[in-house]
Amino acid sequence: MVRVSLELTASGFYDTDTATFLDVMDWIHIDVDTEAGRRRIADWLAGVSDDDLDQFATGLELEGHLKSSNSPDWALNEV
Repeated sequence: MVRVSLELTASGFYDTDTATFLDVMDWIHIDVDTEAGRRRIADWLAGVSDDDLDQFATGLELEGHLKSSNSPDWALNEV
Protein backbone atom coordinates (compact mmCIF):
# COMPACT_ATOMS: atom_id res chain seq x y z
CA MET A 1 0.00 0.00 0.00
CA VAL A 2 2.86 2.34 0.71
CA ARG A 3 4.28 1.79 -2.79
CA VAL A 4 0.93 2.49 -4.42
CA SER A 5 0.50 5.62 -2.30
CA LEU A 6 3.95 6.86 -3.25
CA GLU A 7 3.35 6.19 -6.95
CA LEU A 8 0.01 7.99 -6.90
CA THR A 9 1.45 10.99 -5.08
CA ALA A 10 4.66 11.22 -7.13
CA SER A 11 2.75 10.96 -10.40
CA GLY A 12 0.27 13.67 -9.44
CA PHE A 13 -2.69 11.29 -9.38
CA TYR A 14 -3.17 12.03 -5.68
CA ASP A 15 -2.89 15.51 -4.20
CA THR A 16 -1.84 15.36 -0.55
CA ASP A 17 -2.81 19.01 0.04
CA THR A 18 -6.45 18.47 -0.92
CA ALA A 19 -6.61 14.70 -0.27
CA THR A 20 -8.15 14.15 -3.68
CA PHE A 21 -7.40 11.84 -6.59
CA LEU A 22 -7.10 12.77 -10.25
CA ASP A 23 -10.51 13.36 -11.81
CA VAL A 24 -10.06 11.27 -14.95
CA MET A 25 -13.25 12.51 -16.58
CA ASP A 26 -12.16 16.12 -16.10
CA TRP A 27 -8.71 15.20 -17.44
CA ILE A 28 -10.30 14.04 -20.71
CA HIS A 29 -12.56 17.12 -20.70
CA ILE A 30 -15.89 15.54 -19.80
CA ASP A 31 -17.96 17.34 -17.19
CA VAL A 32 -20.01 14.69 -15.38
CA ASP A 33 -22.00 17.44 -13.67
CA THR A 34 -23.71 18.31 -16.96
CA GLU A 35 -26.38 16.42 -18.86
CA ALA A 36 -24.17 16.48 -21.97
CA GLY A 37 -21.30 14.86 -20.09
CA ARG A 38 -23.50 12.17 -18.58
CA ARG A 39 -25.10 11.52 -21.99
CA ARG A 40 -21.66 11.03 -23.59
CA ILE A 41 -20.75 8.49 -20.94
CA ALA A 42 -24.09 6.68 -21.23
CA ASP A 43 -23.79 6.56 -25.02
CA TRP A 44 -20.23 5.25 -24.79
CA LEU A 45 -21.27 2.57 -22.31
CA ALA A 46 -24.00 1.59 -24.79
CA GLY A 47 -21.36 1.07 -27.49
CA VAL A 48 -21.12 4.43 -29.25
CA SER A 49 -17.54 5.32 -30.19
CA ASP A 50 -16.09 8.38 -28.42
CA ASP A 51 -12.50 9.45 -29.10
CA ASP A 52 -11.95 10.64 -25.53
CA LEU A 53 -13.62 7.76 -23.71
CA ASP A 54 -12.11 5.20 -26.07
CA GLN A 55 -8.77 6.12 -24.46
CA PHE A 56 -9.78 3.89 -21.54
CA ALA A 57 -9.03 0.91 -23.78
CA THR A 58 -5.41 2.07 -24.04
CA GLY A 59 -4.98 2.91 -20.34
CA LEU A 60 -5.08 6.65 -21.07
CA GLU A 61 -1.30 6.41 -21.49
CA LEU A 62 -0.91 6.99 -17.76
CA GLU A 63 2.38 5.12 -17.58
CA GLY A 64 4.14 8.25 -18.85
CA HIS A 65 3.19 9.98 -15.61
CA LEU A 66 4.75 7.43 -13.29
CA LYS A 67 7.90 8.61 -11.54
CA SER A 68 10.17 5.89 -12.85
CA SER A 69 9.48 2.97 -15.11
CA ASN A 70 13.20 2.17 -15.34
CA SER A 71 13.85 1.75 -11.63
CA PRO A 72 11.14 -0.35 -10.01
CA ASP A 73 12.78 0.09 -6.59
CA TRP A 74 12.73 3.90 -6.57
CA ALA A 75 10.09 4.00 -3.84
CA LEU A 76 12.42 2.31 -1.37
CA ASN A 77 14.41 5.56 -1.28
CA GLU A 78 11.30 7.64 -0.57
CA VAL A 79 10.28 6.01 2.72
